Amino acid sequence: MATSTAPPQAREGPAPFDISDVLDIQSLTALFQALTRMNDVVTALLDLKGKVLIATGWRNSCTQFHRVHETTAARCLESDTALASALAEGSRYNVYNCRNGLVDVAVPVRVDGYHVGNLFTGQFFADPPDLEAFRAKARLYGFDEEAYLSAIRAVPVFSRDEIERTMAFLVLLAENLGQMGLANRRLAASNAELERHRTDLERLVDERTAALREALDQAQQASRAKSRFLASMSHEIRTPMNAILGFAEVLQRSADTTPPQRQSLRIIERSGQHLLGLIDDVLEISRVDAGKAVLREDFFRPVDALADVLAMFEGPCAALGLRLLTEIDPSLQQSTLGDSGKIRQVWINLIGNAVKFAQRGPVCVRARLDDLGGGALRLVSEVEGDGLGIAPADQARIFEPFEQSASGQAKREGTGLGLAIAKSFVETMGGSISVRSDVDQGACFRFEAQLRLAAANEATSDAIVGDWLWATPPVRLLVVDDIETNRMVVQSMLEPMDVEIDQASDGESAIARARQSRPDFILMDARMPGLGGSEATRRLSTDPATANIPIAILSASVLPSEQQLMRSAGAVEILAKPVRLEWLVRVLARHTHGRAVTRQQASLREARS
Repeated sequence: MATSTAPPQAREGPAPFDISDVLDIQSLTALFQALTRMNDVVTALLDLKGKVLIATGWRNSCTQFHRVHETTAARCLESDTALASALAEGSRYNVYNCRNGLVDVAVPVRVDGYHVGNLFTGQFFADPPDLEAFRAKARLYGFDEEAYLSAIRAVPVFSRDEIERTMAFLVLLAENLGQMGLANRRLAASNAELERHRTDLERLVDERTAALREALDQAQQASRAKSRFLASMSHEIRTPMNAILGFAEVLQRSADTTPPQRQSLRIIERSGQHLLGLIDDVLEISRVDAGKAVLREDFFRPVDALADVLAMFEGPCAALGLRLLTEIDPSLQQSTLGDSGKIRQVWINLIGNAVKFAQRGPVCVRARLDDLGGGALRLVSEVEGDGLGIAPADQARIFEPFEQSASGQAKREGTGLGLAIAKSFVETMGGSISVRSDVDQGACFRFEAQLRLAAANEATSDAIVGDWLWATPPVRLLVVDDIETNRMVVQSMLEPMDVEIDQASDGESAIARARQSRPDFILMDARMPGLGGSEATRRLSTDPATANIPIAILSASVLPSEQQLMRSAGAVEILAKPVRLEWLVRVLARHTHGRAVTRQQASLREARS
């Protein structure tokens, strides 16, 4: 046995941390594997409890022979113990001639003076092996002679110079591992200290600001459990709101509804949409502050997205006696690739504010697409209203979460999150947002967002609005939901149309009905007892008998991960609860070969025939 001189001063007692706490084991494994491939050197890293953290290149002579026989395995353990004992006594490294005939080496790993682990190599020969002696061992221990000798011949023979150079490298590697671990400890301590300072500074803020900042910090640090709680809360609210808003819309369209009743229904609908908007704002800002707002690109035409948004405000503007003017450049009809959902949300937030604060109107929306060359496009849009205006001192802070201008506070509506969300979204899309305003002179909000040019045939279908009819043959729709009320909402919405509706209350019966009746389209609820919507969609999409049936999942989920799961299961669309008739018909038209027509279009067709 040969040992080197003792290392510099070491600390007494066990380390207050484990080696795996301060070293990146995964990255070191790749390094050790590269060393083995380069020099055919066996490597291993163990903690002081004997747990193997890394092991590369172990010889068959040991793994298949020496360590599987009682006598030779005892010698292997003897070698491991002798190596570790010498290192515990303070040696820089230890070379040990195992009684099984191979040479083993160990080097201690010290972090901040603490001995926290051992770096092992070995399973080589310092001199050419006596094959006849190993043949005798094979007979003695009952090894297969040829297989054993083949394993022995595969063991490398290192010269004294190679051993010394290997030891010098391993000692240097162990020292660098120690320095790396020490640096990681210091970094962790610095981060902890910085965190303590940040916490102390937050306590100095006044009571209201401190409470708000604490809420934002909690949103940033939200765990998966919290995210699922928020998703569950949204689901529980949206499910009953689906029935409330759905039947309110159905009753408003009914010829039997009187004008006073229709006015009351509009109030119910607006109040419900306002409640959902408040919930969505809170949930969305939690995702933004947690760094989870990401681009979800799809093919769309900006003119269609804007038409969808404008349709949402036709009713509120009519109720308030406001004109909603648009200046839409023909360039918006181009097919583009971008995050249509975020662009829609920015328009919704800005137009919603303009309508809310309007005095006499009109509210004007302008939009165009600039060609930047090379397929790059820039969406430029302005939303202008004649509200109370925004003081210069307020114009910067209104884009911060929970901040409102003086006019906004006077209205006492909203959460103060709409503009913060809009700012975050346009910046995520490589753009910016700004405002021009004077007190009592209204305000004009302008935003830009980066898009890419797409093939025209990739665009979504044209926006469709109006009173609906269906071309023949009738569209056959299967509605799947465990809550009967939700099925009734869809039934009531589509009842005036030429749509044949079948129903199922769970995933299993949905699969059976789809295989039997082969509907044109399936509207599937996401969450149901037993077989959920995603799994039922996956089974239908992979079954040759039903794979061609388009499926839209109706979901109240706000988690992107759940929505991604739905898409990967085969859903062609994801509709958010509460479902709206315009959305439902537009999706059906998109996936049933455009068989939806308005009454006006139907009249024109009849006149031409």
